Amino acid sequence: MAHEAFTLAQSVVSGELDLLCPKMALLRCPSYSECVMAGCGVIHANTHGELSFRLSGEVSLPLHDVLRQNKPQGSVYDIQDHVMLVAVDAQGREWRSGPLLIHMTHPAELFNQYVSRKLDSIMFTRRWPLGNEHHVRLYIPKQSRFPFDQRTKYERTAGETLVEGGWSVDHHVRAIGEAAVTFRREDDGWLSITATQSTPFMPDWHGTMCHALSFAASRIVRPAAVARTFDGDEVIGLFSGPFHRFRSLMPRPIVGLSPEDTNAFWSLVEQLFHFAWASRGSQSRLLDELNAIHAGAVMSIETACLTLAIGIEALAKELLPSAPSPGWNIAAKQSIESHIAAWPGDSATKDRVLGWLQSKGEPRAVDRLYAWATQHEVKHGLVDAWSALRNRRAHGTAVDDSQPSYDLYYAVVELLYRLVASLIGYDGRILETSVRGWGRDGEGVRDGSARRPI
Repeated sequence: MAHEAFTLAQSVVSGELDLLCPKMALLRCPSYSECVMAGCGVIHANTHGELSFRLSGEVSLPLHDVLRQNKPQGSVYDIQDHVMLVAVDAQGREWRSGPLLIHMTHPAELFNQYVSRKLDSIMFTRRWPLGNEHHVRLYIPKQSRFPFDQRTKYERTAGETLVEGGWSVDHHVRAIGEAAVTFRREDDGWLSITATQSTPFMPDWHGTMCHALSFAASRIVRPAAVARTFDGDEVIGLFSGPFHRFRSLMPRPIVGLSPEDTNAFWSLVEQLFHFAWASRGSQSRLLDELNAIHAGAVMSIETACLTLAIGIEALAKELLPSAPSPGWNIAAKQSIESHIAAWPGDSATKDRVLGWLQSKGEPRAVDRLYAWATQHEVKHGLVDAWSALRNRRAHGTAVDDSQPSYDLYYAVVELLYRLVASLIGYDGRILETSVRGWGRDGEGVRDGSARRPI
């Protein structure tokens, strides 16, 4: 029997989720002790898998101040300006949302006392027999072509007669930290992840795992449902879509399906997970920049080049050690600055020249990248390609849909993969997208023609 979270996830993605809720309330954050609106309603998903709710409230005037527009557009709101949705469905499950910012300004809402808004996520808690192990389950739609290396036997019978049987290579098992994790291909392109360990899972474990998978899959990976056991309870959360698997310009860092490629793929997932988990409380921009790069890769070649070039620059400045700019003698530079500062001419001109000199003496992303490439024996041609792409996009030069543009883009893609691999300590194989003919297994082209989204 399918786990309840999987059944709910399928209903969200298909747009069939429809929870009638005899009781609904909006509670003010952060104490959740003050009810600002109550009534009944429904929680549902549309055909894109987007969650929303509609609350028909009991007539209660005047309207609570937290529901009224009281700040100018664009203002930053405090946590006490938000509310949380609490809804009890017909099965007695109590669903809760994250913080919501709701302003009832439409006349129909004001006079009829109803609220209809989208939701990022909802969750409910149920009792779960506490054993010796803790569990977390993720159900992710629209995720085909993950490499697996372990087999499952299947049989179909009619009475006592075996009608069909065989083996399917459909899962991978790996120890990641304290957890034993199973990645499994389910029906209709679903990926399930089941992890067990002797200690409780932190609430951000599943988010970190999705970030690791997003890098290895070169696309944003979002779960439709997550179930986590904790202290004798199981918390089941549903997440809003859309879950479309957009075509992307970026191939995976490892695209093959051989045993060596499979092990490399999951090793990459494991090591990025460990890196992200260890730095999750810091100000590291790695995950944010990777998400932006992946989002840009599903758009035009111009947008893909821009997000890739700027993302690598941000990562270099954030995560690589400082390196001096070549060709500058610090003592001579300081002498020139002193001479210009004493110049009695136009002050505005003097300030601009001094500013230019100071900027030239600061560590640049390109210097950090060249120093890193030398240390890790990475081809300097990849950094050259990034520098050309970054300067072209920063100065508004168009990137056309031509072979040279794609060659430049894919050379910089390889630079990104090698940069991230070195940061997380991965030393396995990486797809050489800087060399034409890198595509295989449907992940690109062989004949050197202009590459298209895959």
